[in-house]
Amino acid sequence: MLLLLGSGVAWGQVPDSQKDPQSPPGDLTQVSIENLMNMEVTSVSKKEQKMSQVAAAIFVITQEDIHHSGATNIPDLLRMAPGMDVTQINANTWAISVRGFNSEFSDKLLVLIDGRAVYTPLFGEVSWDTQDVPLEDIERIEVIRGPGGTIWGANSVNGVINIIMKKAGDTPGATLAGGGGTQAQGFATVQYGGKIKEDTSYRIFAKYLNNDHFPNLHGQNGHDGWHLLHGGFRVDTDLSRSDSLTTEGDLYSGSEGAVIVHSVLSPPGNFDLERLAALSGGNVLTRWNHIFSSRCDTTVQFYFDRYTRSGPESREARDTIDFEFQNHLKIGNRHDLVWGLGYRHNADQTVGTIDQAFVPANWSGHSFNSHVQDQITLKPNRVDLGRPGSHRFQPA
Repeated sequence: MLLLLGSGVAWGQVPDSQKDPQSPPGDLTQVSIENLMNMEVTSVSKKEQKMSQVAAAIFVITQEDIHHSGATNIPDLLRMAPGMDVTQINANTWAISVRGFNSEFSDKLLVLIDGRAVYTPLFGEVSWDTQDVPLEDIERIEVIRGPGGTIWGANSVNGVINIIMKKAGDTPGATLAGGGGTQAQGFATVQYGGKIKEDTSYRIFAKYLNNDHFPNLHGQNGHDGWHLLHGGFRVDTDLSRSDSLTTEGDLYSGSEGAVIVHSVLSPPGNFDLERLAALSGGNVLTRWNHIFSSRCDTTVQFYFDRYTRSGPESREARDTIDFEFQNHLKIGNRHDLVWGLGYRHNADQTVGTIDQAFVPANWSGHSFNSHVQDQITLKPNRVDLGRPGSHRFQPA
């Protein structure tokens, strides 16, 4: 495989005496247990916590892990997390889950990319073939193995994968990455980041991949090759000393092959047919954070997501509107309270064929949710007690 990398900025090695002990370490095998447990994560309680303080089995894939992994997609990165079950079914389809409950349609694992859920409710799965973000822009991946439904919702019963992207200000200059080989025949990322003004940073990128087919059970062409063109942007603005605003969006388009079993009524019979599925979609997200004081802050997030999959057996178009409000409040010396409210609207339109159809063909629904968690300090830096609770309501 050929790999080409280029960048408009260079980072020198920081002497050990100047390193921040709280910063994510490079080689985890060379880090003391104390510093490792001081790494901060956000996925367990929707607030920053040290790993030593979280009541969950959590594993963090750091920037250094990603850089040295040699992976070209997110599913391959997840193989590094203990307890994850990652299986590639064909050239464009993965089955990923935890705790042994694995299939292509893993409906109890929540996957978030910068706070945006990428779960597909029609099939109860994550379409990993379209989650093709630039790996160079990932800050870290937090993997929770175990129940996360109290905070995140019903489809996080088995775990949560939270993919946290870098801020625009952390990716300045031009970046060019690419390569090719026998399976990944060609892939490339072009990106540029800079500042609009002193308090506003941005980055834009374009990414393309072209993957060859896998062999079928007879060693022949499996007709499951795929290609995807993906572009996006992110803008981070410091509105004031207490307010920050993030706006980001993505667009993608591509296609992938598949072999399906096609049924014929007269004369009755089943035949293997080669089909092509067209993929397209996009999203936009904005998140505002306001710090009232060192003991209180609020986050409001909104995103809109639309995607279309035309084939190989039916067509689906889905619109998702999601709104979330969250407040983090420290009360006295013992109580650390996180509470929030959320609303989501989902609407899909499907067109079936003789091979596959959905009843009803079109559906829309609303859901409301709330969550609250109070972390009570019984003995400072020794014993904490968590009291979580959540509620989700979906009108009939």
